[in-house]
This record gives sequence, C-alpha cells and structure tokens, in this order.
Amino acid sequence: MVTTHHRTVETEAAIQAAIDYCYTCRRLGSLLNPREALMLAGKAARERDTLYSIAMKFSNADEIDMNDVLNELQHRFPDYA
Repeated sequence: MVTTHHRTVETEAAIQAAIDYCYTCRRLGSLLNPREALMLAGKAARERDTLYSIAMKFSNADEIDMNDVLNELQHRFPDYA
C-alpha cells in the first residue's frame, strides 16, 4: 500500500472499496487503460471505467482524498495507470 501521509479512516475505507471494484471491473473486462479510453467514444466508453473514474466514484465525500485513492489504484493496477 502506498502511504505518503496519515490517511483518514474514510479514505482508507474508500481505497479498499475502490480496489475491490477494480478487481471486479478487471474480471468483467470493463476496466480500461488510458489508451483504450481515448480510443472509445460514446456509450461504450461510458459503460466502462478507468482508474480515474473509479477514484472519483469512491472519493465523493469531503473527508476522502481523491489523490490518495487514485495513487493507490495506480500502484495496485499499473497496467491500467
């Protein structure tokens, strides 16, 4: 796990939920790397996720640091960063 400073309990929980969601997306074939995301457009792209979209999804509360979530996902899933 990437740790650069003390994280809130809410951020740690969001990171774990985002990691679990990434595993599910990868298993279902709906996790895109940046190159794939750029090549897709329209409905097909909106039905799939990137690490950035997942970080946004799981860090919608003020006490959750989106950069911490995204950094952890990029560390955990480098092929999709």
